[in-house]
Amino acid sequence: MRHREVDLVARVLIGSAVRQKPQVLDLFLRSITGLDTAGLDVEYVFIDDNLDCDESSGMLRGFARSRSARMIQCDCPAAHYVCDEITHHWQEDLVWRVASHKDRLLDMARDGRVDFIFLVDSDLVLHPRTLVHLVSLGLEVVSEVYWTKWEPNFPPLPQVWIRDQYTLYRAGRGESLGQQEVAQR
Repeated sequence: MRHREVDLVARVLIGSAVRQKPQVLDLFLRSITGLDTAGLDVEYVFIDDNLDCDESSGMLRGFARSRSARMIQCDCPAAHYVCDEITHHWQEDLVWRVASHKDRLLDMARDGRVDFIFLVDSDLVLHPRTLVHLVSLGLEVVSEVYWTKWEPNFPPLPQVWIRDQYTLYRAGRGESLGQQEVAQR
């Protein structure tokens, strides 16, 4: 991706792989609609993975029509995904599925010669200045850190995955660490 001075119009691709409940998706779409895009030429691409929720797919199509967004229908078979009132139940095949969607979005950004790509999960409500703030930093790679409770009684933790959703420290494959070493890392 090309780097430009921030005071020039920067081309930004906002990309999201979406498999979301309608009420949550509505809040997400409202929040990205409310993003400050001053000085930015923004385009949207959604990978619709709502294979089991026609209402969410319809919401994405409506947004795409109103914003000239690109929609990509997920062409892979539906994967079993469980999200209940307590937590998300991630299986390794789901992690790789989402990773492949994000790889596809990254390829589109590279091939579309945009200056920046903003990969965003569809369960977030963003501060209106998030996008202009990230672009203003002028960095090659940057991320906001979002804090979440993985389960209701857990403390808030950063949504930063090193190798799975619970490992927040670097460890080699098969490396066994004590609690003190985990805390230190």
